[in-house]
Amino acid sequence: MQPTSWRSIALVLAGIILGCSANAMRGAQAQPAFPANPAATRWQQYCEHVDGDEEANERAQAAGAQGFELAALSLYASNTDDLVICFKRPAP
Repeated sequence: MQPTSWRSIALVLAGIILGCSANAMRGAQAQPAFPANPAATRWQQYCEHVDGDEEANERAQAAGAQGFELAALSLYASNTDDLVICFKRPAP
Protein backbone atom coordinates (compact mmCIF):
# COMPACT_ATOMS: atom_id res chain seq x y z
CA MET A 1 0.00 0.00 0.00
CA GLN A 2 1.46 3.36 -1.02
CA PRO A 3 1.36 6.35 1.33
CA THR A 4 -1.17 9.03 0.48
CA SER A 5 0.39 12.26 -0.72
CA TRP A 6 -0.64 15.68 0.51
CA ARG A 7 -1.43 16.63 -3.06
CA SER A 8 -4.02 13.85 -3.32
CA ILE A 9 -5.59 14.88 -0.03
CA ALA A 10 -5.69 18.53 -1.13
CA LEU A 11 -7.35 17.60 -4.44
CA VAL A 12 -10.02 15.52 -2.70
CA LEU A 13 -10.74 18.30 -0.20
CA ALA A 14 -10.89 20.90 -2.98
CA GLY A 15 -13.38 18.71 -4.85
CA ILE A 16 -15.54 18.34 -1.76
CA ILE A 17 -15.48 22.09 -1.09
CA LEU A 18 -16.30 22.96 -4.71
CA GLY A 19 -19.08 20.38 -4.82
CA CYS A 20 -20.63 21.63 -1.60
CA SER A 21 -20.38 25.24 -2.78
CA ALA A 22 -22.04 24.45 -6.11
CA ASN A 23 -24.78 22.51 -4.39
CA ALA A 24 -25.41 25.30 -1.87
CA MET A 25 -25.63 27.92 -4.63
CA ARG A 26 -27.94 25.78 -6.73
CA GLY A 27 -30.05 24.86 -3.70
CA ALA A 28 -30.53 28.50 -2.72
CA GLN A 29 -31.98 29.26 -6.15
CA ALA A 30 -34.03 26.10 -6.52
CA GLN A 31 -36.34 26.45 -3.53
CA PRO A 32 -39.69 24.91 -4.38
CA ALA A 33 -42.64 27.25 -4.16
CA PHE A 34 -45.45 25.64 -2.24
CA PRO A 35 -48.88 27.26 -2.31
CA ALA A 36 -50.30 28.34 1.02
CA ASN A 37 -52.38 25.66 2.71
CA PRO A 38 -55.75 27.21 3.54
CA ALA A 39 -56.45 24.37 6.00
CA ALA A 40 -53.26 24.98 8.00
CA THR A 41 -53.71 26.11 11.58
CA ARG A 42 -53.02 29.80 12.14
CA TRP A 43 -51.29 30.64 15.41
CA GLN A 44 -51.11 33.50 17.86
CA GLN A 45 -47.75 33.54 19.57
CA TYR A 46 -45.64 35.63 21.87
CA CYS A 47 -42.45 35.41 23.92
CA GLU A 48 -41.59 36.86 27.31
CA HIS A 49 -38.39 37.43 29.24
CA VAL A 50 -38.58 36.04 32.77
CA ASP A 51 -36.19 35.96 35.70
CA GLY A 52 -36.08 32.56 37.33
CA ASP A 53 -38.25 29.50 37.75
CA GLU A 54 -40.91 31.05 39.94
CA GLU A 55 -41.70 33.86 37.51
CA ALA A 56 -41.64 31.41 34.58
CA ASN A 57 -44.14 29.19 36.39
CA GLU A 58 -46.44 32.14 37.13
CA ARG A 59 -46.31 33.33 33.50
CA ALA A 60 -46.92 29.80 32.19
CA GLN A 61 -49.98 29.39 34.42
CA ALA A 62 -51.36 32.78 33.33
CA ALA A 63 -50.78 31.99 29.66
CA GLY A 64 -52.36 28.54 30.07
CA ALA A 65 -55.46 30.14 31.59
CA GLN A 66 -55.78 32.16 28.35
CA GLY A 67 -55.49 29.03 26.18
CA PHE A 68 -51.79 29.32 25.32
CA GLU A 69 -49.34 26.43 25.50
CA LEU A 70 -45.59 26.55 25.98
CA ALA A 71 -43.87 26.40 22.59
CA ALA A 72 -40.23 27.11 23.50
CA LEU A 73 -37.91 27.85 26.39
CA SER A 74 -34.50 29.42 25.93
CA LEU A 75 -31.70 30.12 28.40
CA TYR A 76 -29.39 33.09 28.06
CA ALA A 77 -25.81 31.77 28.01
CA SER A 78 -25.02 29.98 31.27
CA ASN A 79 -27.28 32.07 33.48
CA THR A 80 -30.17 29.72 34.32
CA ASP A 81 -32.15 32.53 35.96
CA ASP A 82 -32.38 34.45 32.67
CA LEU A 83 -35.05 32.81 30.48
CA VAL A 84 -37.21 33.51 27.46
CA ILE A 85 -40.45 31.55 27.24
CA CYS A 86 -42.64 31.46 24.14
CA PHE A 87 -46.31 30.49 23.92
CA LYS A 88 -48.75 29.71 21.13
CA ARG A 89 -52.45 29.03 20.65
CA PRO A 90 -54.67 28.60 17.61
CA ALA A 91 -55.78 31.97 16.23
CA PRO A 92 -59.51 32.70 16.47
